[in-house]
Amino acid sequence: MKRLGLLILIVLFIGTIRGFSQRCLSGQWGIKLNYGWGDSYPFLKKKNLDYTIGLSFFRYVQNQNKWSAGIEYTEKRFCYKCNAVPVCQFLISGGYYKNILSNRMKSLFFNLGGMFFAGYESVNWGVKNFCDGAILKNQNCFIAGGALAVELETYITNRFLVSCRAREKILFNSIKTFHFQYSIGIKFIIK
Repeated sequence: MKRLGLLILIVLFIGTIRGFSQRCLSGQWGIKLNYGWGDSYPFLKKKNLDYTIGLSFFRYVQNQNKWSAGIEYTEKRFCYKCNAVPVCQFLISGGYYKNILSNRMKSLFFNLGGMFFAGYESVNWGVKNFCDGAILKNQNCFIAGGALAVELETYITNRFLVSCRAREKILFNSIKTFHFQYSIGIKFIIK
């Protein structure tokens, strides 16, 4: 009876082991949707929420590293008297993430990445005059720059991943040159 119980226990244990060998293979690609916050801590401060939303395409290469390309929209609000002045950025991005650390089952990854950005920045949607007679001197302009990022991602299923990312963006010709952002994203591996 003990042998039968031990055999059933072994069969149940082996039946619960899942294969993780098909993760992050060279040539796999997918899409990522992310939402994040920047330059402020909205949960600690009850101020205007600065946010970013993006959609990107990624493709794995050797050693669980990946290339990424995408678009994103960022909005930051500055206060002037009782008005909120929005600064909106429409950006295209491209970058490379190198896998620094992962566990043996290929379910948790820590990546370090570099990105470049190019896009357009709009200040107060082009409106320069305020009701009190003040005039904005900043103009809408083209911006470019780069970023360094750290990313932690984990698999939910064999096709869905959740990622947390923190990055420091440097955008030249922008109202604010340095932007710190942190975000959470959902990734879906298509092929």
